[in-house]
Amino acid sequence: MAGEATIAVRSQASEFDVELFCGWFCPFAQRAWIALEECGVPYKYVECEMYEGSASTKRPLPLEEKRRRNADWIAVSPRGLVPALRHGAAGVFESLVCVEYVDEVWGASRTLLPGGPADRAKAHQRSTVAPVCPRGLRLPEVRASISYVSDKICPFYYKSLMAQVEAERSTALAALLEAFTAIDAAMAPLEGGPFFLGATFSAFDVVLWPHYQRCTTVLAERRQFAIPPSLTRLHAWADATGVRPSIAATIVDKDRLVANYAGYADGTATSDAAKQYTSDVTRAAAAPGK
Repeated sequence: MAGEATIAVRSQASEFDVELFCGWFCPFAQRAWIALEECGVPYKYVECEMYEGSASTKRPLPLEEKRRRNADWIAVSPRGLVPALRHGAAGVFESLVCVEYVDEVWGASRTLLPGGPADRAKAHQRSTVAPVCPRGLRLPEVRASISYVSDKICPFYYKSLMAQVEAERSTALAALLEAFTAIDAAMAPLEGGPFFLGATFSAFDVVLWPHYQRCTTVLAERRQFAIPPSLTRLHAWADATGVRPSIAATIVDKDRLVANYAGYADGTATSDAAKQYTSDVTRAAAAPGK
């Protein structure tokens, strides 16, 4: 339970001017958490109360109630979501923005997003095509591959978990496996190193890990999902990534994580992710020919 130990230590910090507003269960918040650990940033961990009762209900508290409980968090994150970072007088929110901010400010010796300012300026793009492993570590391709995770892994994780109809669930699980297969094929050759880019640990690894972790724990338990042995490159990536100190420091207890997603699995969740899934299903049902 390295994640719980990290929270216990980081929550007691008081002298740092960096605060991470986080939720231990949230894969998107875990991205920012990993980035801080990877770049060696001294920070205070602030656990945010987002849901009614326990976090497993996935029934969001009203924004004003969140503000009443933690005004500092809402001052940084106006929608009351995690992750959010306060750095002195500056505040940023949304997971990829937080990862990039950490890299810009503290990643001089261990950058997560390779490339110079010109590459970064050109890199704000989205892609739903298969990820590409950049030869030469060019940032646009790294960011496009990160977008692939957002477009092809994240939504199908939630759809696989929340679908109450078997056919719909099977379709989502198949799409998820197809995406992992594409990632396996896109990774740099293993002889060059175990990470997506080979020897270089990058923002792609930071972004993929939290949902990979949940697919191989929560989905494995609740939907019998498994990464097939044939995806050897992906398994090698997971073996190396899971023991990297910055990753290991954020991994919470498996049983606790599985229990936390009960609201998604039984269809009672009303979180933003659940609403997005429901909206997608409604649009699909209303489409011509449906």
